[in-house]
Amino acid sequence: MVTFPNTAQHRFDIGRYRKIRTRVNAGGYWEVWYADADDGYQTKKESLKTKDPREAQAVFDNWCADARTETVAAAAGTGKPPTVEKLCCDWLDAVRAEGKDRTGRFVLTAPRRELGHYTADQIDRKILRDYATQRGRKPSTVRRELSALRTVLRWAARERQIDRDDVPMFEGVIPAEGPPRDKFLDPTQEVWFWAEAQRYADPSRWTTRLERDSAYKVMLFAAIGLDTAARRGAILDLEWPRVDLQAGTIDFMKPGRRTTKKRRVRGLPISKRLMPVLKEAWLRAPKDAAGQATGKVVDCRHIQKTFKRFTETIGASWITPHVLRHTWGSLRAMEGLPLYDIAKGMGDTVATVERNYLHLTPDHLRKAFKA
Repeated sequence: MVTFPNTAQHRFDIGRYRKIRTRVNAGGYWEVWYADADDGYQTKKESLKTKDPREAQAVFDNWCADARTETVAAAAGTGKPPTVEKLCCDWLDAVRAEGKDRTGRFVLTAPRRELGHYTADQIDRKILRDYATQRGRKPSTVRRELSALRTVLRWAARERQIDRDDVPMFEGVIPAEGPPRDKFLDPTQEVWFWAEAQRYADPSRWTTRLERDSAYKVMLFAAIGLDTAARRGAILDLEWPRVDLQAGTIDFMKPGRRTTKKRRVRGLPISKRLMPVLKEAWLRAPKDAAGQATGKVVDCRHIQKTFKRFTETIGASWITPHVLRHTWGSLRAMEGLPLYDIAKGMGDTVATVERNYLHLTPDHLRKAFKA
């Protein structure tokens, strides 16, 4: 599918126009496609009557402006309070500039489908409880979805789209946060896993270049994950200009990336075990005219599949990329490293680290009873 070069809004919603996107037809003319919510979500298309992308962009912008004007006029004409579906669409439009719309659209899929026809004042605790107790829904999923819905309704109240008294009470309905994750590699397993990853990347094990490259990327990903506690996305976003082998540091913060609760660490020291692995990877990386390594350190689009293939090969399919991060935090806590230092190394808050790793520290009860 071809999209406008300057159009970041892809498959978005405006009122009754859902999943709006642009494409070129067989004749080379640009069209706008959408699902009509007022007509059973039937897919429809309208020609922009031009083959020129620039002209098509201008016509498309006017089409979107007309759709927004129509939506506002329809809402004002009815005099009815907006539905949850309308509020969700408005919230997604508002947070698009912050990059939250993609995740929000995914998390809000079920609430919009099942509660979207209600207005905020119609949703009571019974409706929320019925939603939370539906068969097949995990507590963690319910917590994530209802928390997102609460965010939307509170935002709508702040924007004065609804009255604050219309926001339902979510307390006691949203499931409590689950216990800390307990899957991690103990010191012996951690050494074994590192050795298995190195052995997995041995070129003599593989017959094709594709297999050798895939195995090497898995080894490199596992090595960085074990010795930096970085999240999967941070490792996959890491580029060579942010790896300083002379200073021995890694900057996981991608330029231009917005700051979120899942903070990425700057200036993270490279361990002695990881340094030779990164030096070898630097030698293998493509170089620019100045001889500097360029591109991503771990350039792998399907790391989840290749990592799973590796863990199944060594008989440890329960190990996921996040287990590597949890292993780093758990082992540091067991070694007695202060929770504040663990939090700085992992890019988490002290409260999060305390909740997940305090029970592993050797002195957290001994000092209390000693006192």
